[in-house]
Amino acid sequence: MTAIVFIQGFIGIGVANLFDLNPLVGVNATAGAHVCGPGTSAAFGEIYEVLGAIGASEAGIASATAGLALGSLTGGPVASLIIRCHKLKADPTEETFRNDDTSHVKLNKDRVFRSLALIIITGALGIPIQALLKMIPMIEVPYFIGMPFSGAIVRNVMEAFNMTFFEEEISMIESISLEIFLSITIMTLDFATILHLVGPIIIMIVLDLVATLAFAAFVCFPAYGKDYDAAVMTAGFIGTAMGSGTNAIANQQSVMNEFGYSHKA
Repeated sequence: MTAIVFIQGFIGIGVANLFDLNPLVGVNATAGAHVCGPGTSAAFGEIYEVLGAIGASEAGIASATAGLALGSLTGGPVASLIIRCHKLKADPTEETFRNDDTSHVKLNKDRVFRSLALIIITGALGIPIQALLKMIPMIEVPYFIGMPFSGAIVRNVMEAFNMTFFEEEISMIESISLEIFLSITIMTLDFATILHLVGPIIIMIVLDLVATLAFAAFVCFPAYGKDYDAAVMTAGFIGTAMGSGTNAIANQQSVMNEFGYSHKA
């Protein structure tokens, strides 16, 4: 994943230089938008604009939106092609790991409130972590970077002390929060400022997609082991490298629904 970050970033810088644009616009419209996703591209866009890259936020969000769609459209077909070309088959014993329980848990208002309080407290704990990270010289970090650290700490502490947390309610709050964040972000962007960037952004997106698919097929698949599990994980890599972790899960699920389950993937 680190390698594809550099590859996409170099593509963005190269195209930006070709069209005499600020290189940071290219970085945010490629690696920032695709590997990192719309949230990170919006956060870093503000930092890049302070550094003089006007339109970096809009370019990143536009490219990230296209990347989400392309990552979903291409991940499954590429993995299916690999599976058919290499005549790969899923291990039938893997089905013992499958959990097809689709029953819906009725949300409980008390658990929703407790989960929301936990998220707010976790977010607050991330503020001093972010402050410490910003003290590191020569490194720029977006405003939310402390929160993933505090989230990992809180989750591990809760598991270590067998404390109860409610995944269904937390997942629900997560989905709502993400949609609200993306809606507010998109509504506050001025896409008129990047009309002159449409051509370069499209070129960046296309080159990013080609590079990511080639890297997935010729580097990731062999590195993962060249078996059925590797093919499924390749679909997940494409979803992540062009959009988000959610795309990765959806891509892998679509492949497994057709060809069989993979516990490792």
